[in-house]
Amino acid sequence: MNEKLKNGDHKIDLEKENRHGQKRYICTQCGKSFTRKSSLIVHQRVHTGEKLFMCTQCGKRFGLKSSMVRHLRIHIPKTGNICPDCGKCFPRYSSLFQHQKVHKGERHYKCHKCGKGFVHTSELVVHQRIHERKRRVVCAECGKSFTRKSSLIVHQRVHTGEKRFMCAQCGKRFGLKSSMVRHLRTHSPKILIICPDCGKCFSRYSSLFQHQKIHRKQKSFQCPQCKKSFPGASQLVAHQRKHTTLRTFLCAECGKSFTRKSSLIVHQRVHTGEKRFMCTQCGKRFGLKSSLVRHQKVHRKVKPYKCSQCERSFRHTSQLMVHLKTHNKEKPYHCIECGKYFTRKSSLIVHQRVHTGEKLYMCTECGRRFSFKSSLVRHMRTHTRQPLNICSHCGIYFSRYQDLSVHMEIHNSEKRFLCAECGKSFTRKSSLIVHQRVHTGEKSFMCTKCGKMFGLKSSMVRHMRTHS
Repeated sequence: MNEKLKNGDHKIDLEKENRHGQKRYICTQCGKSFTRKSSLIVHQRVHTGEKLFMCTQCGKRFGLKSSMVRHLRIHIPKTGNICPDCGKCFPRYSSLFQHQKVHKGERHYKCHKCGKGFVHTSELVVHQRIHERKRRVVCAECGKSFTRKSSLIVHQRVHTGEKRFMCAQCGKRFGLKSSMVRHLRTHSPKILIICPDCGKCFSRYSSLFQHQKIHRKQKSFQCPQCKKSFPGASQLVAHQRKHTTLRTFLCAECGKSFTRKSSLIVHQRVHTGEKRFMCTQCGKRFGLKSSLVRHQKVHRKVKPYKCSQCERSFRHTSQLMVHLKTHNKEKPYHCIECGKYFTRKSSLIVHQRVHTGEKLYMCTECGRRFSFKSSLVRHMRTHTRQPLNICSHCGIYFSRYQDLSVHMEIHNSEKRFLCAECGKSFTRKSSLIVHQRVHTGEKSFMCTKCGKMFGLKSSMVRHMRTHS
């Protein structure tokens, strides 16, 4: 009996030791330590990739039960606890109640060491670790310090270039799991919510709700210092940093100031022309990594934004938004010269240069003038020697890879658009419309010098050279 009591006391002592923060179970992969063996076993699934829990609705698998439970909420329709300030939906009223504290600015939980306030206790607990722990683990490469060894191991991948996480769809590798998860979204088509006022697309209802305040001109959140109003609390918080934060890092070239040195370094590339990021496919260089990532979609041919009316897909939401207007057939802007209609006023203004002959853009090399900036940019390439993109089918060469991609559709795509007059077929509807002018005799383009009319713009441009 006494022996059992002793064993019981020993177990209680062990539990007390664990409660006091002794972490005896260490992961051999990343060095992270745990107080319980069961926690270590669960953690090791991150390295082994074991996924025991499966969603019965869509078959997706998860390493943790909590992750599966959280995922299952996607399949269950929300009960309609909507935040009146930002439009975010919550399955429970208690979650909505907690969320609304963000808009009210209530920060009841204060840190006794630095006085910083927080909305939730969990945020305060995470913050207090900064004061309690010494940053003992230091990176030998850059001197950055961390409170946990696991954080240092993850950080060191930046220097080693190790990429442990691979996309199952295209084989691209990533240093962080979060980066891979973010990348995976590019492979799945996005369900878009369209603003009925301007046609802008959003992936979340809450984002649309926030955007619609611009049309309603509701600016409920006012800055107490300068009285400027904002439609959302997050925009007000971002604005208030201008009043509180010191912009100590100044650009010597243009005088622009920044709160962080890293932001200044990135900005200075605008003046130096430094382009550190190069596309491995075509050799084009970029000053920002985000610009390179956006450009690489051209080569991958990833078009996640699909039109619900004609199944056509686009790389960017802005392209889809412009395309959707072609289905609505709303073209309120009318050219009085040729009768052509446009969806946007800016498009009409640009179009009118065809009739007026206005040429705002001039080449600094040869003095030639152009009506459109895109025409000037295209012309400037004739002065610089660049690697040519040659079509393997017919030998035509292009200065840009994008132009070659468009041209390749002639060889690869089916010619679905047929001319009823002569039977000639085309890969694009726009090409068919231009061709039909041959039969109708329509001549929309007029020479401003002699009044001669042309069916094609290219014919008018060629004719204009005879006057100069």
